[in-house]
Amino acid sequence: MNLRPVIERELVSEARNEVNYWLRLIGAAALLFVGAMYVVNDANSSRWQGALLFEQMNLAIWATAFVLVPVLTADSVAREKREGTLGLLFLTPLTSPDIVIGKCLVHGLRSLTILVATIPVLCVPLMMGGISFWQIVSAVATNLGALCLGMAAGIHASVRQVDWLSAVAHALLTGIGMFVGFWVVARALNFFPSVGGFIILPVAAFVLQRFLRTNAIWLARNWRRELYRAPEPYWVNQIARSPVWRRVMAWPRTTALERNPIAWLEEHRWSARITKWAWLGIVLGATVLGGCIVGPFMDYTTWLNILTLLLAGGLSFLAANSFRREQESGALELLLVTPLSTRQIVQGRLRGMILHFLPATMLLAFFWIIPAWFSNEITHATWMSCWFGFSTLVTIPLIGFWFALRRLHYVTAWLLTVFVGYLVPAAAAFALRIVLGTDGTIPVVVGLSLFTGYQLVVAAICFRQVQKALEARSFMVG
Repeated sequence: MNLRPVIERELVSEARNEVNYWLRLIGAAALLFVGAMYVVNDANSSRWQGALLFEQMNLAIWATAFVLVPVLTADSVAREKREGTLGLLFLTPLTSPDIVIGKCLVHGLRSLTILVATIPVLCVPLMMGGISFWQIVSAVATNLGALCLGMAAGIHASVRQVDWLSAVAHALLTGIGMFVGFWVVARALNFFPSVGGFIILPVAAFVLQRFLRTNAIWLARNWRRELYRAPEPYWVNQIARSPVWRRVMAWPRTTALERNPIAWLEEHRWSARITKWAWLGIVLGATVLGGCIVGPFMDYTTWLNILTLLLAGGLSFLAANSFRREQESGALELLLVTPLSTRQIVQGRLRGMILHFLPATMLLAFFWIIPAWFSNEITHATWMSCWFGFSTLVTIPLIGFWFALRRLHYVTAWLLTVFVGYLVPAAAAFALRIVLGTDGTIPVVVGLSLFTGYQLVVAAICFRQVQKALEARSFMVG
């Protein structure tokens, strides 16, 4: 096996990628944020406080492994197809297993640096006590197992897709599915906390090995036909040909074109329409089935908060990469010479994105009415997290548009959007609540006002800056 040329090429490429420095910083900062939220929600001190905090931080690491790692790996092989360099690699003595395994190793090392950056933060619950040596070793093994499954999801999507957005969506869906299975297995093995990781890691390594082998065979057979165009998946073509699904997913093209053609660009492709209803299915399935699975281990409102943040994360990702296709194809310059003003372009893109996530958001809001109507025991911190999520859904698209025009790496643009649009105001609101006290209504109202006010101001500034960038064509530089 001739892995060295692929590994050297990828390492040189990734060494010049500035996103790797941001990933380590944001990974550690996110874990600190999780710890701060835990301290705010449960300020009671006990012998087992360190163990509980350690468990929450490891849960955040699992979520990172199944969301961020697939996104980082999803474009490794797909980019070679789009740029036409995959055929050049096959002209060398390299084989498909060499390419797939080499890219997996490099991106695995890249993802491992994020886990290493979180070690200083994980020392905080260790110093609080209540954690045994074998629990630490088991947690390390479990995190490595999650990393293996995240890489398997990313490589699988990268080999099977060509378009970068399709590859990322494929990787995220696969990663979320693996996370659900991983969560069930991990909680089932929670009765044996000292040995659970030693069971998960070999199984995850075996799954990664099977994924690499299967996708290497698939790449060797199908790479030629994907060099010239990105074919729609089989299931997308079947839905597009079905009269029933065509009526369900019908889009009023004439009305949309008359109002604002930019909004129509968000929904004219069948893959975009299917993704719109896929988000609705994810919210429905995760709320019903997920509530049954995690019910014994997690509160219902906590699960709804996770779904709200997941939806906000998906919206911020699409917003941070919304103009990428138009910039790569040159369509954005053509849009700017049409009679449409820059304000209409931004408003049309915003309207299309809102309509894209509107069904899932309305369904999630309905599920939030249930605990609000029937329960009187919801904590202030839960209501703050709920408000944070829906406020982010309203304001973060405009923040993402600004970073979409900065010619950044798509992961960098996404992480900066989440950092500026959610983490900064959330950290400020929780810090203010700690200063004013965790009890009472006034700290909650002040924290919510600070959070939403910050987001509205930043969104308004970004809206104006995006218009100026489009008018000055500054997105074409650098």
